[in-house]
Amino acid sequence: MTERVEKGKFLGQLKSLFIYRYFHKLGLFESYADPNTKSTIDFWLGNCPRIVYFLDQPRTSSDLTDAAVRFHRGDVRKVTRDPYFKHLFYTGYLIFEHFDQEFINPQVVFFHDAIELRRKQQFNDGYSALDFHNDLITYGLDDGDGLRELVLIVDILTPPAKADDIARDDWIKVKIDNFRSIMDLKARDVSNRYREIFQKDLTIADKEVESLVARIKIIKLADLAANMRETVVDLQRGVDEKHARNGMKDLDWRIEEFRQRLMLIEKYFSGFPLLEQMSGDLRYMEKLIS
Repeated sequence: MTERVEKGKFLGQLKSLFIYRYFHKLGLFESYADPNTKSTIDFWLGNCPRIVYFLDQPRTSSDLTDAAVRFHRGDVRKVTRDPYFKHLFYTGYLIFEHFDQEFINPQVVFFHDAIELRRKQQFNDGYSALDFHNDLITYGLDDGDGLRELVLIVDILTPPAKADDIARDDWIKVKIDNFRSIMDLKARDVSNRYREIFQKDLTIADKEVESLVARIKIIKLADLAANMRETVVDLQRGVDEKHARNGMKDLDWRIEEFRQRLMLIEKYFSGFPLLEQMSGDLRYMEKLIS
């Protein structure tokens, strides 16, 4: 028994070392305070059981990952001040863990909040899909069909901007309606949006457009699963609060939003592989405010 425990500790230390090396390689230590870096690594270790396999993929160390890290360098979560890349990485990991890598590239997920974040940072709702496209080119990514599909995915996943004076219930409705619109997304919606952005038609077969629609929905669902688990862990760490801080929504607001989204998932995707994890996380949060 002791030998097994010691072996487990050694493997845990080895895994931590591997992840720290990954942080160094991507330059993440240059951007974030060490305590936040440690909490991020602790989160990954606790919630990504196959993280070493994920990091060991050639794709995970690709130009796409490097561009994502550069794009999000210095971005932090509002409440915890953890690197925002923590969320992007975990969402990508969930894709890796539960879906076919040939069907969906987890590294695409590293950009899924990019347009929304830039708009908030620049106080500019006019930051567009084309602006994002041009930024990615400056990071050294080749301008081609793959890049334009990435931009299209991120654009469709970008939620509407929040009006300063909107009431709580109205804002929840806006977000739920947006979530429902992605769950209802059709191939023609994707083709039309591509034409609006790039002023030309999407030149892939109908079957591939349907596949693109499915990937967009999966990313949205994995993003929600990641947000729910991160909220639970933050509450367990004592770094999240029940009430609003610095104008941020309180916990019961978030729980109501999570609850309504989960009801939609149960309706549309009852077999979604992360549904059990999400339901458990929701129950944990509901107990805190009951």
